[in-house]
Amino acid sequence: MGHWAWFGAKGNSCLVWGHDDLVARFAANPWGPWSDEVQVFNPCRQRAYGRFMHWSGMDDINTRIPPSAAAWGDSLGFAYGAYMFDRFTTFDLATRDLSLAYLMSTSSPYQVQVMRTVEPTIESRRSRGDELKPPDPLRNRD
Repeated sequence: MGHWAWFGAKGNSCLVWGHDDLVARFAANPWGPWSDEVQVFNPCRQRAYGRFMHWSGMDDINTRIPPSAAAWGDSLGFAYGAYMFDRFTTFDLATRDLSLAYLMSTSSPYQVQVMRTVEPTIESRRSRGDELKPPDPLRNRD
């Protein structure tokens, strides 16, 4: 399940969805054309495991936070159900960065997290000379 939002003052629409990772697509108009997927949340990159998501054999968070391990067992936690806060999402005209504020559900343990991700727009990445490649989900994995 995903969530679509129109940021009229920011001249952009955004669709966020996922299971495990959360991804977004952006468009100048609600009907598109839509950008390629951009990773918004990756539990390894954001170091969610052991802090607010369970990794089997690494932590016992699934037994300490209700609903207990009886609900999900020892299964790996995943993210899903993103819902954006249009009111708290901002766009920096100077840097062309979009700061997304959203709710995100986690499976093990079941919780709802309030999140913020700053996503450089394609325009801002080009102006900085960044390579326009998707982020490597294994890059910051320890």
